[in-house]
Amino acid sequence: MKKVLGLAAVFLMLAGGFAWLRGRELGREIPGAAVRFSPAHSLTWDPATRLIARTGEDPYGFLELGNQIPLREVTIEFGGTPPIGRSNFYVYQYPAYLDGVFLNDSYAVLGRIEPTPGGFRIRWALADSKVARLDLPDDLDHAVEIRSVTLVSSRFGSWAGTALWLCLVAAVVGPLWAFLRGPFHRHATVEAAVFTALIAAKLVVASDLRLMPIGSAVHDDALFVSQADSLMHGKWLGVFNGRTLSKGPVYSLFLAGVGFSGAPLQRVQAGLHALACAALVLALRPRLPAAGARLVLFIVLLFDPHTVSAEAVGRVLRSGIQPALALFSLAGVIGLALRAAGPPRRLAGWSLLAGLAIPAFWFSREEGIWLVPALGLMGIVAVTAAVRHHDAARGLRLALVALPCAMFFGSGWILRAVNAHYYGAWMTVDVKDGAFPAAYGALVRITPETFLPSVPVSHETQLRAYAASPAFAELRPHLEGPTGKFWGTLGTEAVGGGVPGEIRGGWYQWALRDAAAGAGRYRDAAVANAYWKRVADEINAACDQGRLAAGNRRTGFMPRWDRSLLPPLRRSLGEAAAVAIRFSDFTTEVITAENTKEQLAAFGRITHESRAIGWAPATPLTRFRTHLGNIYRWSSIPAAIIAGGSLLVVLLAAARSALGIGNSKSGIRNSLLPPAAILLAMAGSAAALMVIVALVDVTSFSAVHAIYLAPATPLVLAICVLAPVWAFEVWVSPAARKA
Repeated sequence: MKKVLGLAAVFLMLAGGFAWLRGRELGREIPGAAVRFSPAHSLTWDPATRLIARTGEDPYGFLELGNQIPLREVTIEFGGTPPIGRSNFYVYQYPAYLDGVFLNDSYAVLGRIEPTPGGFRIRWALADSKVARLDLPDDLDHAVEIRSVTLVSSRFGSWAGTALWLCLVAAVVGPLWAFLRGPFHRHATVEAAVFTALIAAKLVVASDLRLMPIGSAVHDDALFVSQADSLMHGKWLGVFNGRTLSKGPVYSLFLAGVGFSGAPLQRVQAGLHALACAALVLALRPRLPAAGARLVLFIVLLFDPHTVSAEAVGRVLRSGIQPALALFSLAGVIGLALRAAGPPRRLAGWSLLAGLAIPAFWFSREEGIWLVPALGLMGIVAVTAAVRHHDAARGLRLALVALPCAMFFGSGWILRAVNAHYYGAWMTVDVKDGAFPAAYGALVRITPETFLPSVPVSHETQLRAYAASPAFAELRPHLEGPTGKFWGTLGTEAVGGGVPGEIRGGWYQWALRDAAAGAGRYRDAAVANAYWKRVADEINAACDQGRLAAGNRRTGFMPRWDRSLLPPLRRSLGEAAAVAIRFSDFTTEVITAENTKEQLAAFGRITHESRAIGWAPATPLTRFRTHLGNIYRWSSIPAAIIAGGSLLVVLLAAARSALGIGNSKSGIRNSLLPPAAILLAMAGSAAALMVIVALVDVTSFSAVHAIYLAPATPLVLAICVLAPVWAFEVWVSPAARKA
């Protein structure tokens, strides 16, 4: 322990050195002779004499800032006596996160004058500005000397600042690891206390997160908030329209719970993610007996940069809970798989967790199929372990392993029943159930005259479909009118890309819904479902009879494939991997959005983040989040290389044992197969999500963002910790595998 404490002291001294370097980097003093103004208006500046004077009305000059952007403080040392008059010195600022520069009086900051020996000093506190326009007093009647200018920056990308935090983390984690490996390593209460303290630290970091919801996003932020409001008033998902059943209700239910609780949304989401991390670590405990390894895994998962990035959690979107739901689901099935041969009482909690988490995950987003490889593989491991263990409790163990499946199908039945009660149709989400996916698939089935990568149903295809389907022809006035024009413009001009005159994928389903609503087909879910069934039946019949050139029958939203998509798919897949593994889009800056007072009030009422909605100057916690992102980003490549090599070691060792090569004792085989299955499950599901997002990106809309990819990151992070730990066991400690 003494050696560990000595090493921690070394890291603390290094942190002090990096802090000194960081301070020098943030603060830059410019001698008077080196000060430059560009441009300047109604003033003269002579660097040789360091004198500045007013020459006309409205005297000002823009200070050259160099690399000190964003700027949070300017201090100017003047020589001589301060001017006597009614006007004063101002600095005009403009937020660095906004494009361009537009100055008005709201951006003016009045300087604070302090006397100094032989002169005076003026200090201006700015809000992360990209400019500093010095405005002289309008009644300045004599020249004043500028001795020096000090600029204090809020720059985040500093290697010294990131190294400072890395040393501080090492100084804390080292003693914690040694403490947990020492005489207290078998005391669960000590480990729980450490984990609780870390969760508290994460909640403090989350308190700095801000929201910038988009009130006009009626298919995203505004939809979830309005549905949460309806849930809170006992009206299920609200008045039925084309969007009501378009997305799973889990996030709206979650928001309603946040609304009832009165707790801030960002901290609730951070707390949910922290509990999910703890659940996964606890699930892995039988295969991760070392407390130090569990501590490292928990820290790496807990401070996942996507959970504190404005890109992933800066809006009121499902990405705020998706990583947690994926972790809870994995924790449940892994907990079952690693305990399936044990006493049934040890399985009950994990069975219940899996039974609750998997439906919540499945009905929170529509592309949840990406997690099926992990859930399926771990389910097979659990069933195999339960069947092989012959004793009187085998039937009960199998029942507990099967319980999550029963709960999953039961939750689907309950959701269908509730929707049928309120809206008249027996379905969960209308992009999975009912006739709408069949109608969409029938339209995509039609072979276009010219393949357009980002257009699922071209305009010429629509014209042929109108002639073949009287039901679909009802939408013609709308798809060929304002509705079609609106969605076509949104996909090409407002968002970028696409083909003029066509509706891009990702927008086409909303164009169909709005057109059907305009035709009176969304009075309730039963009417809408019956209408889309007519469309599907008529178009499929025309295709089957050869009246429309078409491929095989299909249903759902899978885009048409063409070999020309392969090169952009490879590019998008690389970009998706960069987001999921290297945090390439990590940011602390929320987007800018125009919201009305009514919209802000609605968001504040549900999220309880009214003071945190919108942009604000950076705080020390903001800078900590940036350094955290840098640490993960800079270590991602070496960590991925080590994890990849370690994964191969574990898989090869498991394969050799399974085939009886070398030492073929069943105990060793059984000890190697679960870790290999866990790593394969995580890698397969993470890769599946990246492929799905990349495919959407090249066929529908820009999708390579943390909003969609953040759920894959915890799996990648877990592999980066677990694979080296288990590879170490394979190579260094064969005795540990027999235990």
